[in-house]
Amino acid sequence: MNNSLINDKKYKIISYPGGIRLVRGFFNLKEFEELFQACINYEENNRNKFLEANEGLVLNMLFKEMPFLKEKFETIELKELLGKISNCNQADIVISEHSDYHINTLGGWHDDIEGGSYCTYKDAEDAGIHKFGIFLADASTIKNIGTQFKFNRRFIHPQIQLGDILLFPVGLKHRGYPGKLVTGVVRKIARFLNIKQSIYIRFVKKMLKEPNRRAIFFTFGRDCEVFRKFEDKNIKRASDQINLLSK
Repeated sequence: MNNSLINDKKYKIISYPGGIRLVRGFFNLKEFEELFQACINYEENNRNKFLEANEGLVLNMLFKEMPFLKEKFETIELKELLGKISNCNQADIVISEHSDYHINTLGGWHDDIEGGSYCTYKDAEDAGIHKFGIFLADASTIKNIGTQFKFNRRFIHPQIQLGDILLFPVGLKHRGYPGKLVTGVVRKIARFLNIKQSIYIRFVKKMLKEPNRRAIFFTFGRDCEVFRKFEDKNIKRASDQINLLSK
């Protein structure tokens, strides 16, 4: 894969087909660790707020639960970067309340516009709507656990390093780390047999020594009607999932 490299005073941007970007060096190690440590501290006392989803745990509406964390992302420097990536004016960039924290989830292929029901691919592109992700794992496994993409019949797997930021258009087909080959086969069998995943898959992941992973995600884009509708629909979906948890 031929990746273009753009040098900047503080970071570099590695570009992949489909508008995928890896940003390297924006966060120093201390800043990066503080972001995840805040989430780890929260999870230790609030496990009841996590959904069992995608064979792992997910905290929907992360910024609602931890508003001070959103403030850490709303810096002039980061909004300048997000504007550059999304081709939007920095002053118009909005970081959405649509945000998640994932623990050891396994991914399946999807896009973040729900196949066009949240907005069209073109509308999302015009509004500069992108997803932001950062990932925590052991340094020896981090390059294998990042998000994977399909674009123009090509399979794209950016080689993430610890501290990198992953940015991509929300209309792009992607999946989170799917697990090792055997894990993937077991997941398919469990779904076919309608076996409850939470206990069964956890045992399989432990047996196969799947890497321990965490991720923080949020969406951002230009402040406009399309972006606000996209945000509202995502928040409604997340709220419905949270309400199911509380029943």
